[in-house]
Amino acid sequence: MRILDEWAYEELRCTAMIMNGRHILKVENNLLEVTYKFRDSQISSLQELKSKLDEDFYSQSRQVLKMMNKTRFHLLNDSEEEVFPTII
Repeated sequence: MRILDEWAYEELRCTAMIMNGRHILKVENNLLEVTYKFRDSQISSLQELKSKLDEDFYSQSRQVLKMMNKTRFHLLNDSEEEVFPTII
């Protein structure tokens, strides 16, 4: 896997990579990440990939990350507390 470029878009951290002829775009925020993978026939270059990234894409990625954060929060808050025996 080779990193082609990294950039920030507002609060998002984006990384474009290439592996085995496939372009990969990772969007991160608050310890969560969404990964988009494209076949070589879908995206042919970094410039083409970046030209397709508009405000709508970033907005939808934020929504996905927001839902993931809610799911993570729910998972962590619903876990039962460990009960330890009382030792006197």
